[in-house]
Amino acid sequence: MSVEYHVVPKRSPRAIEAPAKWYPILKRTDTLSTDELSRNISARCSLHQADVQAALIALSHEIRRASAEGKAICLDHLGTFSLGINGEGLSDASKVRPWHIKKVYLRFHPDKRIKSWLKELRFKRAAKSRTG
Repeated sequence: MSVEYHVVPKRSPRAIEAPAKWYPILKRTDTLSTDELSRNISARCSLHQADVQAALIALSHEIRRASAEGKAICLDHLGTFSLGINGEGLSDASKVRPWHIKKVYLRFHPDKRIKSWLKELRFKRAAKSRTG
């Protein structure tokens, strides 16, 4: 199975006068909801859909709780979730305060199985590109 992509023109914000370059972007076909995901997982194992859905919701809460405690969350066969921040740099360490944190994000590092799968992915251009 190949992952499809489109080709789109993009201009550099630093060089607006420069000609656009063409870049591949993934073709997203849909978004899988928790309900659909739990149904699919239930079909592959002995768990009921409601149990899978409850576990996914609990996982979401647990990731938030553990992350807020400064912990990384390692899910075998999937990867590790952890909080990351970007902040404003100051010349004096004693003056750094919480409001100097400008962005908080949830980082994901895939485990070795997922990394291996990513390396094996194949791509093909979508039949109908948005740019023609």
